[in-house]
Amino acid sequence: MKLKSLTPGLIGLLAAGLLLCGCGSAEGTAEPEPTETAFAEVQPDPDALLKTIGTEQSGETVYRVKLKNETGRDIVGFSIRESNEATFPENMLPDGDVFAAGEERILYYDAAAAIEAARLAEENGDADAPAMEPAYDIELTLKAETEDGEDTVVVLHYFPFDDMESGTLCYEDEVAFVAYHAIFTDQDISTKAAEQKLREDEIAAAQATSAAASSGGQSAPAQAPAASVSTPAPEPVPVVADPPAADPGSDSGCIGDEGLVY
Repeated sequence: MKLKSLTPGLIGLLAAGLLLCGCGSAEGTAEPEPTETAFAEVQPDPDALLKTIGTEQSGETVYRVKLKNETGRDIVGFSIRESNEATFPENMLPDGDVFAAGEERILYYDAAAAIEAARLAEENGDADAPAMEPAYDIELTLKAETEDGEDTVVVLHYFPFDDMESGTLCYEDEVAFVAYHAIFTDQDISTKAAEQKLREDEIAAAQATSAAASSGGQSAPAQAPAASVSTPAPEPVPVVADPPAADPGSDSGCIGDEGLVY
């Protein structure tokens, strides 16, 4: 008899307990409302997948420049000479590495040594110092176009590291040059005309030396070639009014002499 009288009470307590547990579970598993941050997509850095020339690094003396090879040839040699160096150092491309035509890469170059050398030269009043501000030449080795051909070695003189964030390496009319958008002047620049002038001066100096040697007479030493590290850098001053429209049939990013007056 007692069991029968307790049964309805127990059933009521169990029902109340289940109801309370259900409410607590619903409150405990409630999910937060989604926010804009939760759905924001992380945009990948387009340069992150590009190969590098030189060791990736950062610092006040480190230059970082994005370069595209539009020379029409694979580049198998890449070396930078500072104004206090007489010869080009070793190739910055590892053995077997090729900077392919049409490829983009990030160049890293630490100019700490050149900057310090220029500072010391200025402090010591060295009149023979090539430049108070360091200058840089880049030697490119272009792969031969045929298996039995020879590689072509060309030089980009007075490379404008501090005036560019990206540029295009070009090779036309037997000269290498760079096309870029200048930071200081906010203009599109091509160094082709300046490089052609340097090459003409080199040829003239070589011809003068050859003529003097063939005449058998003594002559004053020939003037140093324009490409010498001690020669002041030519300063092209482009006057860009209305640059010509790019040829839609060409994928070259190189700028020739059109629209630029030096």
